[in-house]
Amino acid sequence: MTYNNQEIYELLIECSKNNDALRWNKYRQENPNILINLSETKLARMQLKEFNLSNINFEGCDMCNAKLQKANLNGANLTNVNLSNANIKGADLRNTNKTNTNFQMVKLDQNTKMK
Repeated sequence: MTYNNQEIYELLIECSKNNDALRWNKYRQENPNILINLSETKLARMQLKEFNLSNINFEGCDMCNAKLQKANLNGANLTNVNLSNANIKGADLRNTNKTNTNFQMVKLDQNTKMK
């Protein structure tokens, strides 16, 4: 099944509300070649723990207070993303574009991969 970006956004919201990382990650595994553009979306306070968010364009997103523990953001575009007060403990942020990303008051630990 192919989703447009609005449908992908709605799927992400639904999976977040239900704490359903398995469903989201299964979709990503079954659709590895779909380029996801979620730029300028509102993802503040969302529960995205252990979600595969790799290689997604999040440019300009508001992700403040998001729960991103152990999330895979490898290769994501985080340009101008607001991650203030987000929990990124154990998250993988390697190979991300972090230009002008707001990391103010972000929660991280020794398992957070930043480079």
